[in-house]
Amino acid sequence: MQNIVEFSRKLVTETALINGFQESDWTTLQEVKNTTIAWGNEFSGLFTEALYAHPETTKILAQVNRTDHRQSFAVWYETLVSGNPGTSFWPETCLIGLYHATSGVDNRHVIAMCGRLEAEFLRKCLDHFDQIKANELYLAFKRILGIALAIMVDSYHFATLIGLQNVGVNEALFKRIQGLSIRKIIEETRSVLPLIEWNDSLSVNIASIDSQHKKLVEILNSLHDSSASSQGSEVMGKALTELVEYTLYHFKFEEELMRKHDYPDIVGHLAAHQDLVAQVGKFHEDYHAGRAKISGELFKFLRSWLNGHIRGTDKRYSAHLRQCGVD
Repeated sequence: MQNIVEFSRKLVTETALINGFQESDWTTLQEVKNTTIAWGNEFSGLFTEALYAHPETTKILAQVNRTDHRQSFAVWYETLVSGNPGTSFWPETCLIGLYHATSGVDNRHVIAMCGRLEAEFLRKCLDHFDQIKANELYLAFKRILGIALAIMVDSYHFATLIGLQNVGVNEALFKRIQGLSIRKIIEETRSVLPLIEWNDSLSVNIASIDSQHKKLVEILNSLHDSSASSQGSEVMGKALTELVEYTLYHFKFEEELMRKHDYPDIVGHLAAHQDLVAQVGKFHEDYHAGRAKISGELFKFLRSWLNGHIRGTDKRYSAHLRQCGVD
């Protein structure tokens, strides 16, 4: 098991690859440190007072010295914006996460407050610098704070692993148990949520086609609901048949519109239709022949298929058809 220095160093490297942090971000902050360091007391007050104001954390933090908490955060913030944090900054950040954990402050509160700090930092930058410089400073601060937040949040996980190791549960076993639990939660959650929920992002801005897409979503959710509630194979079979039949009707409707209005990419669109019809039709045939079952993998495919169909190929023909007067 890594120690806290190794743990924080690894997280910095991994998170930097994701959020685009570069060492030059420190230089960007260092250039204006005389201005931004002076904001330390204001920001530490903002952070700690908001935590203490929350009803869940007020009781938990009652035993914590509020002044010490505030001063500690001010020192940490000033070190960050100095642009020259030193080797102990990231391990200290990890300790802040652990202090929050021991005080019972949930990660969601820390995440919310970091978001607020970002917004306040941008506001003050815009007040003190021109827009280009303010944006440059804000983005550098945001990337560094993003790494800090990742470390604070993951400190909980690090502490949990250490605790389990101390009682004889190794990391590999814990991760296996955790993975099984997460998959179970996902399956249970998926069973009570609609497979797809219609929203404006799915609209192609053509009323007749939107209406048919809504019908496809409705049929797909009906099939999903019947499977989740363990209804009989006859009910699920009918829903699957309805999905196949309505898909054929919908594709034919689209194809007629594209031919009528000389859609330039009709060949590629027809090929996509034929491929999808073949895939859905094959499963329909196998299901009724007893060679396949309605499963999570099928719903994953159907969800991806419908999302891809609407957001991909259908959105591409929308502008052309609308220019031709189809609405």
